Amino acid sequence: MKSLTLSVALLITLCAGQACAADVTGVAGRPLSVAELAALVVAPRIYSVAAYVVEKYDECPPCPPNAVCETCVYGIYLADHNRVRATGAAMDDGIYLSTNKAREFQLGARYLFRIRYRLEKNAAGAWRQSGPELIDFTRVGPADRSE
Repeated sequence: MKSLTLSVALLITLCAGQACAADVTGVAGRPLSVAELAALVVAPRIYSVAAYVVEKYDECPPCPPNAVCETCVYGIYLADHNRVRATGAAMDDGIYLSTNKAREFQLGARYLFRIRYRLEKNAAGAWRQSGPELIDFTRVGPADRSE
């Protein structure tokens, strides 16, 4: 893990802001895990991550006629494991990606994701990191959920 942190730090030092073209990956060019991503997000970059889709939000609750309803937000939740979740269980072992492509994902399937983190100015003019933002994805594994 130390060599991975060192290689990411070196890559970030060599690349100014978002100008460097190479995605951040794990050791030997393999995609990062969700846990590695959480530990290594230190700069605005594009990260390659392999993970399971363990939850998806692709349906909006009904909005009664003539009512003003909130905008529906679609998304997926990614994790390193492929375990079935109890309804209402806390999700603190992965990352949530807001995306209007949530219906394209199969629960329990493994995907390779390219995820972007950016630097943006807030209302006070201070820089803050935003993300994660889904760039693209490829399915790489079957959906065989385990308990």
